[in-house]
Amino acid sequence: MANGWGWPFSGGYAGYEEGQQFGFTSYPRGNTNFHDGFDFGSAKYPGTEMHAIHDGEVVYAGFAPAGYEALGTVIVTLTDNGYYIVYQEFGTSTANIHVSVGQQVAVGQVIGTRNTSHLHLGITKKEWLAAQASAFTNDGTWLDPIVIIEHGVSDDTQTTGGNKMFCLYSNGGATYFCSGDALYVLTDPAQINILQAIYNANTGKDMPTFDWNAPNPTSGLLLDVFRHKVDVSALKAKLEKAQAQPAEEDISTEAGE
Repeated sequence: MANGWGWPFSGGYAGYEEGQQFGFTSYPRGNTNFHDGFDFGSAKYPGTEMHAIHDGEVVYAGFAPAGYEALGTVIVTLTDNGYYIVYQEFGTSTANIHVSVGQQVAVGQVIGTRNTSHLHLGITKKEWLAAQASAFTNDGTWLDPIVIIEHGVSDDTQTTGGNKMFCLYSNGGATYFCSGDALYVLTDPAQINILQAIYNANTGKDMPTFDWNAPNPTSGLLLDVFRHKVDVSALKAKLEKAQAQPAEEDISTEAGE
């Protein structure tokens, strides 16, 4: 756990199937490909007991309100520093909910039982129902749950363009948007134009763009870095090997001449 955050299911981070991750995916939602949370699917996250990922007060528990029925069963908690944590789509009945409004929960406490294919987990600093207006929009309303669980948050956490290491890059025939916390696959040229426009409006500059389709011994490591699958010692060894390889080639070329 980082700064009081934990996982909803035992075993920690186990990755995702395409479409379950936060951000832009290849799966269409609404009129975009933006996913405002992370789906903890039962295939990668087995078990039925659903745990609170942070201390907080339960501010909603039940079926989603009228007009928001697609959210299914919902538990919402509010942390003491203003983060709404939305657990949704995890149950088929209110019997799957084990907490009530006004109750204080602790990180790791069992708050519900999952009997569907996944738990959709969302985190936002905006009032949770008001935040639904941005369910299909990457405007900073919804935050990456994996990043927050793994690294925690601070009061000066920035969520808008120009405050992090934003860039676009292409590699292996795909184009990626790097938010500084995660990588998102871009599937439509319009997404690139929109991201560039937002970045320019926020900073007055063009977003850095890189083409890494040419052979590059280190570019492939970026995916591992942002998908949180990095073994530090292994990464160091790979980087040292990649950095040493050109020098070895230069020496052999000079010897041949």
